Amino acid sequence: MVNLASQEYTKAVTPYLTAQDQLIEVTFGSLVDGQVKVKATLAKMARGAMVRYLAEHQVTDVAGIRQFDHPDYRFSQERSTARHLVFIYQK
Repeated sequence: MVNLASQEYTKAVTPYLTAQDQLIEVTFGSLVDGQVKVKATLAKMARGAMVRYLAEHQVTDVAGIRQFDHPDYRFSQERSTARHLVFIYQK
């Protein structure tokens, strides 16, 4: 399951996940003094763009999520883990 919800909505779902469920977290952020900072409005628009991308490209695996093609965000391999994918704002 790919989590593209805000943190508030995520809290409503996570208590119901089982040990077999794999939750992939996605963060859209900007680098500020070497740290990833999430800007709510930009992140919300990027999450919506990712939903569209995943549907249009019929992505069914994590490798496909990493290929998300957006003019303002790039996947950050060094900041990501197997269950937490980080995309950094490029403007």
